[in-house]
Amino acid sequence: MSKYYFEIGTIMMKVMKRLMTIDQKKIKVQADKEGFTLRESFFIVELGSHDFMTFGDIEKYLEIDRKTLTALIAKLNKKTVIEKRAAETDKRCTYIVLTEKGRRVREELLEQASALMNFAVNDLTINEEMAVLKFFSKLLQTTVRAPEIETFSKE
Repeated sequence: MSKYYFEIGTIMMKVMKRLMTIDQKKIKVQADKEGFTLRESFFIVELGSHDFMTFGDIEKYLEIDRKTLTALIAKLNKKTVIEKRAAETDKRCTYIVLTEKGRRVREELLEQASALMNFAVNDLTINEEMAVLKFFSKLLQTTVRAPEIETFSKE
């Protein structure tokens, strides 16, 4: 077992708790005072990295179920951050795109993420950065199934 197993586990639990709090309170931006959940923010940022996406494209890319995606699109459409457009070549095909407001929101979200990242890694050495990358890479290599919550106790 790692020398810092307990400390790493404790910090991970604190990070998850902080993320749930942020999600509940929502990420505030100038373009929309109500704010956005983490899922909404992620969706806006990812959609903005494409010119447009179909419903099916988004479903596959974000790996979320149809019901959740339908509700998410409806909510963001109501907030005028995204809009649906019929494809010019096939009117049955609908594209989801960011509106002008959506592009402003995306820019603010990216600025906030960049500021947070700069704060987090600003004083790390190159070896520490590589260790962090390796750690997150290992986390991403785990299976997709929901992990069982483990309590971290010193042994």
